[in-house]
Amino acid sequence: MNLKNKTKLLALACLLFAVILSGCLGGNDPVNSNTNGSVKKEMTLSENNMVLTFDFEENSANGKDWTLTESQSGILKTTTDSSASGSHTWSFQGETPGTVSLNFRYHQVSEKGESTESISYVVKVNNDKSIEIISMASSSASATR
Repeated sequence: MNLKNKTKLLALACLLFAVILSGCLGGNDPVNSNTNGSVKKEMTLSENNMVLTFDFEENSANGKDWTLTESQSGILKTTTDSSASGSHTWSFQGETPGTVSLNFRYHQVSEKGESTESISYVVKVNNDKSIEIISMASSSASATR
């Protein structure tokens, strides 16, 4: 098999993976984004892809809270930002077409050092204000004193 055919095969495999992933992210079923088992993180995209909701477990009593930063304002409209009963919930609707990064950070400082967990989503708002999840990445880190 020559390099051109291998490249085509790889491109086809990537496309197939993207189609499968988009099927997993669409619909109204929660997608468990919990990659390391530490806290519950769920993302839900409504059936018509018009409302995007994140529900992250947190423990404010122990100083563990989620914070959110957006790479660009005006693309998504925040419709919910509430912290209650051990979880933090954000809901968004598309406002203007474009792409935005949502960066969530779970942070705690203790006697043993600093513990940080983060999860980032790249979100696209289409012309009809429907929402697509382009990518998701997560990481966790600890630093001792």
